[in-house]
Amino acid sequence: MNNKTKGSTTTMLGAVCATIFILFAISYLYFFQASLLEMIQHAWSGGVTSYDPVWGTGILLTTLLVITALMARLLPFPFYYGPAMLCMGVLTAVDVAPDGSVHTSVWWLVVSAVIFVSLLVMGFVGRDFLRYISGMEDTGIRQSSGRSYPFMPLLWMAVFMGLTFLMGNTNRSLHTRLKTEHCCKVRQWDKALKTGLAQHDDNGAITMLRAIALANQGQLPERLFRYNIPPGTTSDCLFYGDVTDDKLRRSGHGTFLLSNGYRLWQTVGFVPRNRTESVRTILERELRREKLLLDSIAAANGLETAASDASASSASSATSTASAAASSTSSSAPSASGTASSSASSAAATDSSSTGIRHFVKPVAKDYLLCACLIDRDLKSFMRILPQYYSVTDDLPRHYREACLLYHRLNRLDLPVDKREIAAEIADYDDFYAILKANPDPVKRNAALRDSYFGTYWYYYFSE
Repeated sequence: MNNKTKGSTTTMLGAVCATIFILFAISYLYFFQASLLEMIQHAWSGGVTSYDPVWGTGILLTTLLVITALMARLLPFPFYYGPAMLCMGVLTAVDVAPDGSVHTSVWWLVVSAVIFVSLLVMGFVGRDFLRYISGMEDTGIRQSSGRSYPFMPLLWMAVFMGLTFLMGNTNRSLHTRLKTEHCCKVRQWDKALKTGLAQHDDNGAITMLRAIALANQGQLPERLFRYNIPPGTTSDCLFYGDVTDDKLRRSGHGTFLLSNGYRLWQTVGFVPRNRTESVRTILERELRREKLLLDSIAAANGLETAASDASASSASSATSTASAAASSTSSSAPSASGTASSSASSAAATDSSSTGIRHFVKPVAKDYLLCACLIDRDLKSFMRILPQYYSVTDDLPRHYREACLLYHRLNRLDLPVDKREIAAEIADYDDFYAILKANPDPVKRNAALRDSYFGTYWYYYFSE
């Protein structure tokens, strides 16, 4: 190969490798590891700063290009791309502790340091050897052959990229969790529900985040069981994710990785004072206190008590009416009436402060409680609580209908509605139960039911 052709090939390969490096860095930092980098910045800054993928990728890419330019003075082509690739790998080689803290993997830190030092040493004392294995330049080691091997630089680039992927955290469950939490953080509910694999994600934290998204769409009792809920999961996952330690639950560390959980408490309308209690205990107490609070406000303003309402939405209407009546009374009634209204408001504020309620419990909290019973497979408690918020003869949300039908069939009770109105659902359940009984082997039974009935509460109830 003459010098002109060799120089042209070297220039072309240099441009190709530079393009590969830039495209790889952008793809790795902006598309693949953006949510992980957001978690790292949130953890290391204590939540003070936030990560923007565009600015973050731009700053990191510029830094990597500067590192590459400096290494080009010490190492031959294409090895000067190695240190920048190692930096990307080390940056994303992190482990997440149960308390949500982020730590760089010591193992990969040592490995990358050894590789970096080895490259520098070879750059000073073995530069001819590096040129030789790069396949592009004749050296004193190879005098007999004038040929070069253009594929060798591309092979080394592939090695560096593979090492970067090997070092970085590529845990699919963690990435799904982080992407879902980011979507919930910015209120992109549809995108949050489309993230991950609905039938295969097995993380309690992902279940919690999807419940938040569904609750904000008003779809919690309609679609919760369309997503896989890991075996052994309890209703506590709705507030605590996969955190089981009481100290971590109390502090809130580890439950959320990108925020402090404000989106969850904003969804249900209260912040529990004692976060070591079970979700069902918290919800039942807060809903009961909310009902008493509404009743006291209504009674103070001469209205019927909110206890007569059958649903939380009706209770909310009573609250609005009570507020309007209080405003009207204060403008036209004697001062004594205004004093009574003021006393009631003061009492309500005191109760709110003492119970940990920051503002009125939102209607979706009742669905959290009912779905918590369903997750625990506690149909008896579910049927006890359901009439407090829904009329069982009305058109219930999908999972509530399925649970009611299942409860009455298991206990051989008559349905409270006309069978003709739910004939299709009864036929589906009969088919489901026939498949259940026809397959005694748990693996075969699960496979047969999953194909047709995944997404129903019946499938979840009998899954193992």
